[in-house]
Amino acid sequence: IFLVYDFGGGTFDLSVLVASGGSFIESGTGGDRWLGGDDIDRLVSEYVLTEAGKANNIDMHKLIESQGEKKKYAFQGEFKNEVESAKKLLSQPNTDSVTISVFGFLETEDGDDIDIEVTLTRDTFESMIRPLVQRTIDLIDELLEKTAYPIDSIDNILLVGGSSCIPLVRNMLSEKY
Repeated sequence: IFLVYDFGGGTFDLSVLVASGGSFIESGTGGDRWLGGDDIDRLVSEYVLTEAGKANNIDMHKLIESQGEKKKYAFQGEFKNEVESAKKLLSQPNTDSVTISVFGFLETEDGDDIDIEVTLTRDTFESMIRPLVQRTIDLIDELLEKTAYPIDSIDNILLVGGSSCIPLVRNMLSEKY
């Protein structure tokens, strides 16, 4: 009996699969269509913009909105790549912190450049995303209750999706199950 834990970019999906005679029978599904790695990216983005705003004494959201369309979209693309890269780096076992840097995209109405350079530690990252990971564990408990499979009947938990590579996810699952 397998529990498939699929923490992908846009959704979190769960399935209980029973392997029998070379076939897999789905015995129940669960999850949250509105929870995924994109939510982690949004939390990291908000943290970085808040910290950059403090460092520059400016409202970063207003600054971004005040940019011309071309500059704004160029910044948003670069910023999204930096945030996603930071999340992936913090998913590596030996990375304790990353610096998210975006230079040359934003400027004030006076023409002053506003650059972003924010360090994110693993501890801050994990405390930020812990409620999301806890939500996935709560959903596992709901599915197991709904399907009447006690956790000790599950032989393996299969981790699928990029966000399942985050060490906190593995640690919380190991602690709970």
